[in-house]
Amino acid sequence: MSGKANEKRTLNGTDEVEPTGRKRIGSLVYGAFFGLDEDPFRVTPDPRYMYTGEGREETAERFLAHVRAPKGLSLVTGGPGSGKSLVLRWLISRLPAEQPVAIIWHATFTPDDFVAAICTRMDVECESMDAHARISALHEKLGEARAQGLIPVVLVDEASSLKPEVVDLMPTLLGAEGGEEPLVSVVGVDAVGCDRFVDAVKIPVAQEWKLASLDREEVANYVRHRVNLAGGDGEHLFEAEALERVAELSGGVPRVINGLCGKALLLAYLGDEHQVSARTVGVVGILICV
Repeated sequence: MSGKANEKRTLNGTDEVEPTGRKRIGSLVYGAFFGLDEDPFRVTPDPRYMYTGEGREETAERFLAHVRAPKGLSLVTGGPGSGKSLVLRWLISRLPAEQPVAIIWHATFTPDDFVAAICTRMDVECESMDAHARISALHEKLGEARAQGLIPVVLVDEASSLKPEVVDLMPTLLGAEGGEEPLVSVVGVDAVGCDRFVDAVKIPVAQEWKLASLDREEVANYVRHRVNLAGGDGEHLFEAEALERVAELSGGVPRVINGLCGKALLLAYLGDEHQVSARTVGVVGILICV
């Protein structure tokens, strides 16, 4: 009887029973089957997987240079699934450990919550619960950092979704009132643009990093890049026609590419195929309604 008769494989990728001789890498059931050390298409953004090919590395480094020595507001914009969260984590990973960084993820903050969050993330000590006292303590901390040659960085995700009263508070909070140079480097991130945020903050925009969809060649290189980083064979794990199909179905959107490729690997594993075919990618596209 074939060993397959005793195998338990499920599409959620979390089954506990493996065929004899196949080693599971963590929760990745097909890791050893494809020679992977980890999941190359994981959902959680990992700055190690930042793709900077086809001239994007120059853009990334130029953007980072502006964040480190700001001459105005920095913006990251792109549609859903374009990689904005990954860019945020990549920026943070490239900043010195001693550089004060505050990341604001929650667009629903009230003004008091927002001030408290900035202070907490900047390690500002203030016993008073009064917002003005906290802002004063924050400015003192920011000034000390600047005196040491460290430019504090505030990264605001979903910037255009911040409450109007929070956005109106930003110039005071960042020490940028009256056209003065802000005490911090500000990075605004959003899928739909940051016009209201920019207008209210009253800090001139120095640069904008627009995350465009990947073209067909970039899609292929993106997939190979991630497979190689995960310890696999990026050149051969996906057939050339399969990569063409991924580009066609995904529209070049990284989040969709990751979803297609991850499920295509699982489906190929279930079928004992050591290389992902265009047919397998097409079936996944139907299954997830791409």
